[in-house]
Amino acid sequence: MFDFLNGIFLYGLAGVSLPFLIHFFARPKFQVVRFSSVAFLKRILQESAKRFRLQRSFLLFLRTLAVLFLVLGFAQPVWRGPSKQAFSMSPGHSMVFLDASASMQRQGVWEKAQERAKEVLEQISSKSQIHFWRMGVSSHGTTGTKEALVHEIQTCPLSNQRGHVLHSLQQGISFLEKAGAFSPELFLISDFQRTDFSTDGKGLFENRLKQWKGILYAIPVVGDQANLAIEDAGLEWLPGASGYSLRVFAKLRNWDKEEREILIRFFINSRAVAQKTLLIKPKEVIFETMPLTLMERGYLEGKVELESNSDAFLLDNTRFFCGFVPERIRILLVGHDVSDVNPYRWALEESQGPDSLFQIQIRTGTYPWLSLLDEADIFILSNYDALSSEEAKAIRRFLEKGKSVWLVLGDAVKLDSYNQGLFLPCWGDSLHLSLKPLDSNMYLTLGHVDLEDPFLQGVFQSTVRRIPSPHFFRTVEFHGDSFRPIFRLSNGDPLLAEFSYGEGALLVLGTGLEKNWSNLAYTNFFPPWVYRTIHYLSQARYKKAGSGLVGDPLTLLLPVSVVQPRIEVTLPSGEKETLVPEFQEGRPVVRFFSTERPGIYRFYEHDKPFATWAINVDPKESDFRSISQDTFSTFFPNARVLWVDPKRAIAEYRLGTSLWKFFFILALGALVAESFLSQWREKNKNFTRR
Repeated sequence: MFDFLNGIFLYGLAGVSLPFLIHFFARPKFQVVRFSSVAFLKRILQESAKRFRLQRSFLLFLRTLAVLFLVLGFAQPVWRGPSKQAFSMSPGHSMVFLDASASMQRQGVWEKAQERAKEVLEQISSKSQIHFWRMGVSSHGTTGTKEALVHEIQTCPLSNQRGHVLHSLQQGISFLEKAGAFSPELFLISDFQRTDFSTDGKGLFENRLKQWKGILYAIPVVGDQANLAIEDAGLEWLPGASGYSLRVFAKLRNWDKEEREILIRFFINSRAVAQKTLLIKPKEVIFETMPLTLMERGYLEGKVELESNSDAFLLDNTRFFCGFVPERIRILLVGHDVSDVNPYRWALEESQGPDSLFQIQIRTGTYPWLSLLDEADIFILSNYDALSSEEAKAIRRFLEKGKSVWLVLGDAVKLDSYNQGLFLPCWGDSLHLSLKPLDSNMYLTLGHVDLEDPFLQGVFQSTVRRIPSPHFFRTVEFHGDSFRPIFRLSNGDPLLAEFSYGEGALLVLGTGLEKNWSNLAYTNFFPPWVYRTIHYLSQARYKKAGSGLVGDPLTLLLPVSVVQPRIEVTLPSGEKETLVPEFQEGRPVVRFFSTERPGIYRFYEHDKPFATWAINVDPKESDFRSISQDTFSTFFPNARVLWVDPKRAIAEYRLGTSLWKFFFILALGALVAESFLSQWREKNKNFTRR
């Protein structure tokens, strides 16, 4: 059926009578001319009069059509099908979803989205109950009048968080169902970034949305797809280097289709330490590193900045990072004999010296070591015979304090003493170790290895695709599920496993360093890997520096010794907040949720630095590729999904197909025909007079 969006212009149909009035009052008056004989002119006069009346009638018809078509064009006629009529004419519930995630901060995109949202509100009937749902930092629904919602859209803040469109839609639909609206109109205004349509992995969002029945208008806002982004950045020690030789790294990506010249700058503790100009090819990913030699100890805060001539999205051009460098890492190395500790000593001795980062104490055989344990940060047990009950208790206390233990097996190890004194008391009956024999002619190798794993970062060059694997002849089997496998063997069994106890970490190497166990200690893989593992354990020991994404809650464990903690956090803006710790299983825990702004968050306990966290924008927000219409529609099989062309008005989809352009073209055609016919008639009239 037909409908008119500006029905008031239909009063202009009265103007259709104007051509008739003009035709009536402007009729030509004939002049009588006496002539001697009109016998031969009668027939000519009759034929001319008939042709004249026909031309005037046709001109009147064209002028009437021109006025009619102009009036109808201004009234904006639309053709509406039955389904559209059912949704748009009856008062009900309408909800506007506005994407306010980080990617909407692209140049010009947010302004387009706001204009589209206000356009939607103009089309919704004032009799409908209108709801507004902002998708971003804290998704929530609002119900109000058009004027109130327009004001909220204009003042709606943008978020730095990643968008979760499916989750927000599910929340909004639940909100409407509680309000008694089960088949409403939904208007989704977004850049429809593909990465924003991730699922929860359990199918909860998808199942809820697939059951929903209603009409959904997908209203995309288009922005620049090209982007330069810093996807990762950080600070790490150089394997095998002396003392405090560090390097900063940055992972850069060019989403553009053209080669771009960029400048990257590295900052440590607010001081520029390095910069470099790069040419980055289209769609290329670059991992850029810069070596540093720093004298600072303790907390290190830094950032990487990217500068280019043109980039529509600046939020991902800065990446923050932090680290903690202790004054010394004190290592206690205990083994059955010197052959068990020498591989570790040789791997770390390159770093020895008056300014060395490592301070190593070695005990072998029956030489007592318990008195040295409290002074150590990392405790390495390599092929140590059996644990006494006193030694096992000391190791458990060592872990509870947040320190780290590295256990390496061998022929001298009595697994029963470790199971009874350490694993069963700490992790329960479900966890224990047992020797797994192999055939004499058989050996295992490393399984799949991730070179970006914290245990291997920097050990191999980025161009290396396959690392030479050591051979493993004897291994142990891990029972239970209280550990995290780090490396696996070629048969899928864990080779290196991490256990958490108290605030500390226990690493267990599922093989030994003796020749009948493996050739690990005799490969080039071993020294840099030991260095990286010691670095990892030292960071686990301090737990003073971490990284997260915007919007992620932070959970910090305080030492058990803290009785009356007073925690304060300094935000990137410089503002300070006081936090009240909770107690979880008798231990103080700090939870912080206000991580909306990228930057460095500093935590203090009684005015002393306690922890530092670097918060950054999710790299997935830098990928502006859009989800396809077909993929989007699969989430709503029972709903009617209308994908709105960015160049067309929303009213055309909601109310029907607009015909105003068609009527204006008809009016123009009628006027052109009338003008042509008038000129032709005038020429013929003059010719007849001659």
